[in-house]
Amino acid sequence: MYDPGWLPVRIASYVVGKPLWWALEQIGIVGEEGLLGGSSRGHHHKDTSWWDTYVLLHLVEAAADEVLERQAGLQVNAGDALYTLDTFRTTFGACVDAAGLLEPLRELDARVLVKYLERDRGALVVDKEIIKFVDKQAPAEECTITGVDAGIVELKTAIRNLYAQVDALHGKIDDCTHKASAALQQKRKPAALSYLRSRKLLEEQLNKRLGSLSTLESTFLTVEAAAGDIKIMKTYESSTATLRAILAHPSIERSSVDKTMEALAEASTDAKELDDAIRIGGDVALGVGEIVDDEELEEEWKAMVKEMEAQNKVKESRSAVHNVLGQAGNAPTHMLVAESSPHAPRIPLSS
Repeated sequence: MYDPGWLPVRIASYVVGKPLWWALEQIGIVGEEGLLGGSSRGHHHKDTSWWDTYVLLHLVEAAADEVLERQAGLQVNAGDALYTLDTFRTTFGACVDAAGLLEPLRELDARVLVKYLERDRGALVVDKEIIKFVDKQAPAEECTITGVDAGIVELKTAIRNLYAQVDALHGKIDDCTHKASAALQQKRKPAALSYLRSRKLLEEQLNKRLGSLSTLESTFLTVEAAAGDIKIMKTYESSTATLRAILAHPSIERSSVDKTMEALAEASTDAKELDDAIRIGGDVALGVGEIVDDEELEEEWKAMVKEMEAQNKVKESRSAVHNVLGQAGNAPTHMLVAESSPHAPRIPLSS
């Protein structure tokens, strides 16, 4: 579709060929009644063989983007990537439905879209009526439709058909019930019994279909789980191979690791010696006679702590004295007690 070799020819044929042929028909030179009608009929069919149904490429591209985005949200299990043409039309009808009617795709539109996604996008593969979405980066064996895929599609189709049958049976049962009620109201006992008999048969058939549906759904879930287990085991195998390849690298062998750690320890020792030498050299340059011992610093720090605690005790004592004196200031004003001696005479303030 994107081959530039054929596009100019198609455009020229459409822009030049078709108007020219129409003009020749109007002046009576070509066509069935024209001067060259009889002899040019075959030539006419040859020249107009390019007349066909065309699509607007940008609309196809937009629809394909919508389909891929929707599929990315739908795909969880292995069976979610598999469709028939009918289920594809139903599932992705909203991707090209501008009116929002949620109608299925037309068959021609679906085939065009599937062809574009297969040939130009490489997003899916097709085998007869089976459509499978694939990942471009996946292995080649996952980009083909296998017997397992065909079996999953058959199960999905059978389940979908059974659901349709169940819905139809429910409708028929409701119809028989309604008709039996109407016949009963009209006192038509034979007709009412006939409808009830039909409803009974339909209910038996419904129970059988529901049993078959339950069995098929259980089988389908088991098949999907098994297919998922296959992918998980392949992932385990790939992870194991990757881990073994990493562990086989020469740089992480035991002998290499031991040598590396020994070299790291030696380098750390050299770095510490260099740091000590630089620090000692700095102390000498600053005029420090000797290196201060850490124990001496610890003793000085303890002495400073004790001195600070003593100062705090003195402050607390002074604060207590001030509080006592403050309370003494609230004593009766007609008595005065000398502070020099507790046995000093008390002198009244007024006689």
